Amino acid sequence: MPNSYMFNYVTLRKTGDRWEFDSEAALEDFLWDKLEPLFALKPLKRQYNANEQFCDILGTSDRQQLAILELKNSEDRYVVQQLTRYYDVLVEQKSFAEVDYEQPIRLAAIAPSFHRDNFTDLKYHLLASQFEFWQFSIVEEGEKFYFDLKNLQREATCRAEIPYRLEAATPDVPDPPRKLLKMIADCPEDKRQIILGVRHKILSFDSRIQEKSDKKSVKYGRSQNELCAEISSHNAGEAMLFLWLPKPSSRQKVLFCRMLMKCKNNDWKNVELIYHCPSGFKGARRTRENYWEISRLIKWYRESPDYQTVFEKEYGKLMQDKDPDKFLDTLLDMALEKWLARLK
Repeated sequence: MPNSYMFNYVTLRKTGDRWEFDSEAALEDFLWDKLEPLFALKPLKRQYNANEQFCDILGTSDRQQLAILELKNSEDRYVVQQLTRYYDVLVEQKSFAEVDYEQPIRLAAIAPSFHRDNFTDLKYHLLASQFEFWQFSIVEEGEKFYFDLKNLQREATCRAEIPYRLEAATPDVPDPPRKLLKMIADCPEDKRQIILGVRHKILSFDSRIQEKSDKKSVKYGRSQNELCAEISSHNAGEAMLFLWLPKPSSRQKVLFCRMLMKCKNNDWKNVELIYHCPSGFKGARRTRENYWEISRLIKWYRESPDYQTVFEKEYGKLMQDKDPDKFLDTLLDMALEKWLARLK
């Protein structure tokens, strides 16, 4: 796991020689607090449900102009289409009395980098003049961190300081339960450390995540109906990871399901397959409805750029991970971020 530092409401991590937000949720927390100095906007709504599509942040100007902000912690190929869908719903609904819908709606994408397809999509878009591409970076200067923003259309720039504490984040994570220790007792040392690292990351993510064990598994979440992860063992005794993730086959409504992470040689590194398992290990049979091979999904995603699916919208970060060994960490980040969003 990368080095992390805890800020008063977000966490940053250092990957290689650059800093990044630990999750998209951390980026959202920061920008929600900095809407006025960075974008001259007053906070309106966050994670707003627009016809089963969730807008990251909505804000309004002093002149009652509405702004839709879509946040990305990594490059995203389809952010223009995503903002267009939000725009369509919000214009139709006109749900906010404090908004003047006669004014053009600002459509702002905030990301560390933009795909070349974003600019092609914008070039021929009827709402091109309302789009804003904001590229951000986290800059360390002495003992301070700054959030630098650059508008790629107007070359405008702005900056906000990120308040922080210098000490490394050391959340009070309890010792592993006996059930988990028993499951990993016969694992090689490197695998055992990976499993314990996954557990530490889950429990460090949010103080509301509880760890509860029973005869068959160790579960993580706020309650039985609000889980984000589970470590369980089948008859052979090997520890397996389940994450609550969007079902890739869903085309319209996003359905969150208990998904088994099937890794190569069960090494807890390279996730090759994901299964929908409603309970235990039942349902983990290869069918079109509950079994997905990640490499095939990514290949199909690349070859069918115009076909919109839940995988395209929710699993796009996997496209950035050229090393399959990062898949597990990416999927775990996704499960934690989605869990937090579902609580709001």
